[in-house]
Amino acid sequence: MAEWRGLLLENPYFDVKDWRERLGADNKQLLIGAHEAQNILKKLSLSSYSGGSKVMIIYLAERMNVSAAN
Repeated sequence: MAEWRGLLLENPYFDVKDWRERLGADNKQLLIGAHEAQNILKKLSLSSYSGGSKVMIIYLAERMNVSAAN
């Protein structure tokens, strides 16, 4: 989360290349796997602390692999 916030503060109009460089994942593909999708559902299913709405922004949701998209 710290890397995401730092990049967003430096350049709010970054792209996938900038995000890969920040993570140090130059030759890796950025995919959202099934395990990460389960973590997202788990976090969204919890009740909100202050009783309001919950919001989760998923950057590049189109990069989910097939098992995560289901």
